[in-house]
Amino acid sequence: MENKDNGHVPDPTMAELKPNHSRLIWRHRLRLNRRLLTLKFLIFLMNGATNVLYPFFIIHCLSMGLTLTESGIVFALIPVFGSFGNPLAGFLADK
Repeated sequence: MENKDNGHVPDPTMAELKPNHSRLIWRHRLRLNRRLLTLKFLIFLMNGATNVLYPFFIIHCLSMGLTLTESGIVFALIPVFGSFGNPLAGFLADK
């Protein structure tokens, strides 16, 4: 049997490719630190459990007498205070 080329060039394998600098940077950034895996899993569970409760916090605010607008303002300010409070708490903890 005769092998016809027809101008087809096979795709190079990974060993034949030259290392790309940006590809190496991303591979380095996406490495998994196995020592921190337990901590990452616990943080994932904690955030998941907290986020499931957020719709019920609105109902709780309404039962305490807040209006929808007031409870919306409260929930809009939570990330704002968190963005300032978390670094401040870290700064104070480092002293």
